[in-house]
Amino acid sequence: MISLEYIPATATEVPVEKTVEFNGANYRFQLLWNDEGSFYSLLVSSQEGVQLLANKLSYGYNAIQAVVVGLSLGAKLVPLDPADIVSDIPIRSTITKESLGEGVKLYIFREAA
Repeated sequence: MISLEYIPATATEVPVEKTVEFNGANYRFQLLWNDEGSFYSLLVSSQEGVQLLANKLSYGYNAIQAVVVGLSLGAKLVPLDPADIVSDIPIRSTITKESLGEGVKLYIFREAA
């Protein structure tokens, strides 16, 4: 059985901050909901609180697509509903306010060591 790693967060928790370890360093991931634009934002900070990245989450796309000094995850972060992986026709095309944690999760795809 395949095991997928993700940052655990649900819509009812947002705004929420989670700490996750990548390459021996802890990073803080803050998820926010933008009511006006109807989208989630991801803020990534160092453990010391230095903001490294702010990005809109887009369904099915890597949330970390920029080269950022101080940000060395060695991974992709992709919001995805696993049902879409096995479906011939995608179930979702966007992340709604309610879908985070209820199907859509922020999956971590780490690079092979």
